[in-house]
Amino acid sequence: MKHILFLKRSLHLSAVMTLAFAVIPHSNAQSPVWPDTVVITATRYPVDKRLTGRRVEVVSAEQLRSLPAATVDEVLRSVGGMEVQSRGGFGVQSDFTIRGSGFNGVLILIDGVRFNDPQTGHFASDLPIPVSEIERIEVLRGPASALYGPDALGGVVHIITKTAANPRPKAQAHATYGSNDYRSYGGFYSYKLFNTRLGGAHQSQRSDGQVIAKADGSPVLRQGVPLRTDFDQRASTFAVRHRFESSVLNFRTAYDKRDFSAWHFYSASPADSAREATKTWWNQLSLSRDLGDGSWTLSGAYRKHWDEYRFNPISLANESTSRQWVINWTVLQPIGDKLTVSGGITGEQRSIESNSLGKHSDQQGGVFATILATPFEHISITLGGRADYDPNYGFQTSPAASLAYVLNKATLRAHVGRAIRAPGYTERFLNSTLSNPIGRNIGNPDLKPESAWSREVGVDYYATPVLTLQATVFLRDTEDLIDYTKTGAGDLNWVARNIVSVQTKGFEMDAQYQKKLGRRSDLQLSGSYTFLDANFQQEPGVSYKYVLSNARQILQAQGRYTRNRMTYSLQQLWKEPLVGKRYAVTNLRAELKPFRLFGIRFYGEVRNLTNEKYTEIFDAPMPQRWWMFGIRY
Repeated sequence: MKHILFLKRSLHLSAVMTLAFAVIPHSNAQSPVWPDTVVITATRYPVDKRLTGRRVEVVSAEQLRSLPAATVDEVLRSVGGMEVQSRGGFGVQSDFTIRGSGFNGVLILIDGVRFNDPQTGHFASDLPIPVSEIERIEVLRGPASALYGPDALGGVVHIITKTAANPRPKAQAHATYGSNDYRSYGGFYSYKLFNTRLGGAHQSQRSDGQVIAKADGSPVLRQGVPLRTDFDQRASTFAVRHRFESSVLNFRTAYDKRDFSAWHFYSASPADSAREATKTWWNQLSLSRDLGDGSWTLSGAYRKHWDEYRFNPISLANESTSRQWVINWTVLQPIGDKLTVSGGITGEQRSIESNSLGKHSDQQGGVFATILATPFEHISITLGGRADYDPNYGFQTSPAASLAYVLNKATLRAHVGRAIRAPGYTERFLNSTLSNPIGRNIGNPDLKPESAWSREVGVDYYATPVLTLQATVFLRDTEDLIDYTKTGAGDLNWVARNIVSVQTKGFEMDAQYQKKLGRRSDLQLSGSYTFLDANFQQEPGVSYKYVLSNARQILQAQGRYTRNRMTYSLQQLWKEPLVGKRYAVTNLRAELKPFRLFGIRFYGEVRNLTNEKYTEIFDAPMPQRWWMFGIRY
């Protein structure tokens, strides 16, 4: 009964908001706001997103260039339904959640291939692809294990690179200087020679950071020296794309290196004065062949990740190296005009060597199939299923079904699906090599995978030629959710275990407005509101570390206004956590193109305009007001 009442209230509120926006008068002289209509992530192949029955948001290359954001996680802070829980800001390290999932429950793809680290979801943001090399980012909200296997419980973030998207030959460079000796430089290039296209990019940013202060305002000291939120990050990539008569070969190699203060990244202990360094190597190869009425793609990747974490100067550093091989083979076959069948096989080999987790290796494999049918003029039905096998948890199945009813000015959609999330090496084996750990997080090798059934219904309404509205109501029931717990006041360690079931319900509302105001003037606005409510039966005397770390309400907005040679951009975030105080952060950017015939641009940014003091995980400090100025060409 509570579920029905929640759905009724949410749908009523969505309808009221839709009608309120719809009465806004706009010119009818422009095409409807259907940007990036074709998406890949919802089906594994290009398809009109109105037919998928899913909520997919696209961040375009134009948005990537204009936002006051230098890293992928900073860009994703504007995506509705998605929460980025950052440690230190500036892309140093972030956890991703979608619709209240855990930080291990979001799958990251690079050009269709799994990127997630087998050790922990904390390393999901160690992306070796500079923003300047990204053509677009697709974010699929809701479960996707039926397509991609384990870990796509909350959703999928799909990074599509410029070389893979086949852009025009070009090059660009930028340099930025800002507060606290912030320095950033980088660029990208793309060049075509006959049927071969070469591309690459580099990005570097570093800063002395801000002084970390205690609650009374005095600095936190390490060996008598004030601690700062310093960081040094570098990422480089090179890619080749060669087109044969009926095939395309893609290769990419990428590298990311980071060194940063990790004060209170994983704990709130007064003894914590941690530092951390990571390195990520990424190599990817794919071959696609066009069969005329169908196609197939064989892709694979190798990822190596190194991490060194030192809790304080007198503690032994935790050093870990994980390796991962991934292979995918997918087939696409249309059958007539109203049916498309796709499927494939995936495999994964992963391992880790660590002085705190030990030495382990695993394998995982899966098969999947999807049918997309349009039996009637306005109706699209998608049925899919996947079976995965892992020796750690046996066979798991992930069925899914979607329905879309496409009208001239609206699309009604519904989806139901099961998803799983496999425990990582950290959750299974952390500190297992210590004889008497005290005050630590402790892994559990007997963990079961999380599983969840999700249901959602939504509407995409093209209110006017310049205004699009979306509303979605969702419900997720998760079993065997994994979290670190303490079972009593005398328990000094946090132990990973499967806790009781958790029910997450919520709704999302999104709006996009885009209007050309003149020959050299245009305005783009977008906003999202997400409400989440998580319910679980808390065991008496048990403390939980992450289960209540999500936000209850999130309001996100971004805007861009161009007039003649000036462009102004805004990024706004307001968040009310389930536990903790609410806060709001505003980022601004202004860019000037002084010469009509030359591509030189000067820009200035201010991050955290109102100088809000806030944290997103434990009490790891986030950047206060920060000024930056730069040039790009």
